[in-house]
Amino acid sequence: MQILADILNMPVKVKASTQCCALGAALAGATASGYFSGLEEAMEKIASADLKIYQPQPQNIEIYNQLYARYQELTQFENARVKTK
Repeated sequence: MQILADILNMPVKVKASTQCCALGAALAGATASGYFSGLEEAMEKIASADLKIYQPQPQNIEIYNQLYARYQELTQFENARVKTK
């Protein structure tokens, strides 16, 4: 989860629920049916508490940004090479 927080450059919250996928589907369904005005309200009313919050680490964010920039360079090269075949 720490890597995800660093790559996204945003906090990642791990919920206490063991059924987060089912809970998310229920929240989306309840919101779509009009029971809640939005997902934010549904999460406030029903979602389980945060078990842990991973905060992005500034030193890691820069490393991942550099790696992503390199990845983009390499894929542009590969895409150009494939087009010339």
